Amino acid sequence: MVLISYTNIIVDDFGYARRNPLKRYIYFLTHMHSDHYQGISNGWDYGQIFCSTVTKALLLVKFPGVKGVMTIPMKTPTEIELCKKYKVKVTFLDANHCPGAVMILFQGYFGTILHTGDMRFNMEMIPKNPQLYPPQNISNENGKCSIDIDELILDNTYCDPIFKFPNRDEAFKMLCEIIDKNPNNRVFLCVDSVGKEELMVELAKHYDTVIVVNEQRYEIVTAMNFYVEYFTLDKTQGWIEVIRKGEVEERLKDKNSIAITATGWANTTSYQMPDNRRYVIPYSLHSNFNEMHQFVKSIQPALLQKVVKNNTGKSNKIYNITQFSQYMVTLHHIKQRGFEFFLKNYTDEKRLSQEYRSIMMDSRKQREINQELGIELTEQDHQIINQTMFQDTNQNIFQKQKQVRKGYKFEQPETNKNFKITQFIRAKKQLVNTEKALQQDVIPVEKEKRKDNNAEITEVTKQTKDPIIID
Repeated sequence: MVLISYTNIIVDDFGYARRNPLKRYIYFLTHMHSDHYQGISNGWDYGQIFCSTVTKALLLVKFPGVKGVMTIPMKTPTEIELCKKYKVKVTFLDANHCPGAVMILFQGYFGTILHTGDMRFNMEMIPKNPQLYPPQNISNENGKCSIDIDELILDNTYCDPIFKFPNRDEAFKMLCEIIDKNPNNRVFLCVDSVGKEELMVELAKHYDTVIVVNEQRYEIVTAMNFYVEYFTLDKTQGWIEVIRKGEVEERLKDKNSIAITATGWANTTSYQMPDNRRYVIPYSLHSNFNEMHQFVKSIQPALLQKVVKNNTGKSNKIYNITQFSQYMVTLHHIKQRGFEFFLKNYTDEKRLSQEYRSIMMDSRKQREINQELGIELTEQDHQIINQTMFQDTNQNIFQKQKQVRKGYKFEQPETNKNFKITQFIRAKKQLVNTEKALQQDVIPVEKEKRKDNNAEITEVTKQTKDPIIID
């Protein structure tokens, strides 16, 4: 979840509304991938959701019952009211990721914040986005050519120098090379549920064919009106078919076929061939490290944040690939050394705008803004939310307990496998003993004994060189 600083704007986390039903938030969806629309269900109705026109179409295909979905035109600064007192100017920019994916530029009383969502940067994006890169800035000697950005929230998926996979054009050439080396074979292209549609269209054009897809993907390309003429549901009309990764084993039972997976995690300068029928090409919808470096250098924000916050782990040395799957797992756990590099070389808090700095340094002003926006709750509000969260968290537990109780038949315990009469008698005896202890004030005495015991343990601990560690 990303809560835009000093606003009530949440980007790409829709479960937050359920956890905080009394707070007033405005939501933005950068694109229609599952890790970004998490929390949305068919009955979701917790406030306005702003997204691109294509993303709205895809969202309503998957969740037709969602309420409050609004669109913002691309590259058009649009004013949105956060509350009666505060407004924000929002600009959607093409993220070069999947159809409908946007970067979001927020400008207002809090300064200027850029959220990239998921994106793949290339230098051609600079002249195409004058709202972010004014023409008069492009020739700056230090590489910075954007407007001043207080806070950049960056797609850091491949934020390590080890990721050097090629651009999309080069990856497409690899794909064609594999297909040409396997003539008269049916080609299964393994990709995610949404995304890489542009790759499919390029294949269709290059080989003068149509691409076979399932009903779900056909509904998607139809909803976003994306070159529908290049797709078909009829398997007899085309020899290139898009499938899910989990379908590979079953589909390769056809001996005259190959499977090609397109992913940036391949991270190689050429395609890989784990066996003679499975191939992997380094085709990514995210920036490689060099592209990410060019982007951050072009922005040079005052502050830098991550979109992906769980992508860290032990750094492992990469040896020659023996098993491609193990190699992929290793890459997933690479420590993101590039992020620290960006922080050191391209960020500087001295560049913070007066608007951002004035709120950042004044906690009283922050509370006042939160109250105006409706996200500063009273004690009574907190109690209601805590009660709601407790009920939601423990609902399954309560239901399971009821099911267990229904399973006991006390009139005939010997027929119930889950019930042992000896356990029942023992529990009853413990209950009776506890009640007697309460009546005789035994429990306070036991407490005093425990205090004495704890004092002894403390004294022993002080005299022991090695600390006592309790798991």
